[in-house]
Amino acid sequence: MELWNECMRFIALLIIYYNMSLLSKLLDTHKDNEAAINYLKTISPVASQHLNINGLYEFSEEASDIDIDSMVNEMEKLLAEALQKKSA
Repeated sequence: MELWNECMRFIALLIIYYNMSLLSKLLDTHKDNEAAINYLKTISPVASQHLNINGLYEFSEEASDIDIDSMVNEMEKLLAEALQKKSA
């Protein structure tokens, strides 16, 4: 039980780190946009609905890096849509 709890704590910390990495990069690209900054303040780094924790995973010998920049680009599109809806 103790090992399970430590594993879950580790996974939770990884999710928070992952989310903070994305939000930090997004914030860096919009540091002069007050509306974007205010909107980003409402996003929780603890959120995990965008992650499929119960999914089917395949592991291979080849490691590949996660392309954070492409994810940030997609998030910028979503941020622009959200700000546009909010201002309308």
